[in-house]
Amino acid sequence: MSRKPEERDEPKLQILCVMPAPTGYRGICRKEDRFVYFRFSKREGFKEIVDYPASDFLSMAHFTETISKFVPTVFFLDEPVDICLPTMESFEEIYRGTTAGRKKF
Repeated sequence: MSRKPEERDEPKLQILCVMPAPTGYRGICRKEDRFVYFRFSKREGFKEIVDYPASDFLSMAHFTETISKFVPTVFFLDEPVDICLPTMESFEEIYRGTTAGRKKF
């Protein structure tokens, strides 16, 4: 008997930041004891690019302040979003929760 995707024993991703990319989305999540810079596309799915041990930072705010030198804060969410199974639709919805995603162009 198969379980629903949300019932799997896979680690949850805590999405902190999402920005559009040519073939999908890039972003930052917390996965277990690491902060992970990732990309997501329909063709390749979820790919980790680089990770940073959470123990290297005093708090999530400290990490956000540090990484904001490289990633504009308009792409960060007001509150992290937990997901189990990343999809293009989930990232589209999450992106709309960022300051950049709420702006009307």
